[in-house]
Order: sequence, then structure tokens, then C-alpha cells
Amino acid sequence: MFTYDQALTPVLTSFSVAASTDGESLEITFIGTGFGTSAYVYLDGIEQQILSATDEVVVAKVINFNALSAETVEFYAATGTPEGFFSVL
Repeated sequence: MFTYDQALTPVLTSFSVAASTDGESLEITFIGTGFGTSAYVYLDGIEQQILSATDEVVVAKVINFNALSAETVEFYAATGTPEGFFSVL
């Protein structure tokens, strides 16, 4: 039997987009709690590369998207879709 536990639901508190340290790509950083140690990030349905994933911070490298800017960002933590998440860009 499945029991829902609010305390186990991941929570997204903020995210940011910045150039990588080498200036060659963009990185999206998601900050929150309860993410687990793996995640998936999609821009317009295209999976991006996860550089690091901890319970509180996930960093994804933008490797591809369909146009000059992405219309949607999808973020899925190992523990589920975080509260506070919404599609952006």
C-alpha cells in the first residue's frame, strides 16, 4: 500500500542560469531540499546533462534545445517532482 508523506516531497526554492566557468556553455542550478542524488532536466523535451546532484543542489549543463531560447524547463528529482516547480523560460 502506498502512503503519501508530505515531509518526503522534494521542494524547489530557486533556480538560476549562468555561464559555465569555461564560458563554453550554460548551466542551470536548482536549489531546494529532498532531491535525492539523481535528477533529470529537459529543455523543450530534450534531456540535458546532469553535472552534479545532491539532496539540495542539482546542476545541469545545457547541451541542446530546439530554438534560440527554450520555452519549457522540466525538472524531475529522484524523489519526485518538487513542490514549487513550474515551467519557465
